[in-house]
Amino acid sequence: YQVGYASAISVVMFGICLVFALAYQRFVLRRDLEGATTTMRGAGT
Repeated sequence: YQVGYASAISVVMFGICLVFALAYQRFVLRRDLEGATTTMRGAGT
């Protein structure tokens, strides 16, 4: 069994998923948060 190779592949895949998740949060959730704050401000007045 090549346990070392499998663990190395899993670490690389985890890194790729982590980078993708952080980039997704940066782009999508920041835009969504800006829209939510503007609508909340408009509803408060």
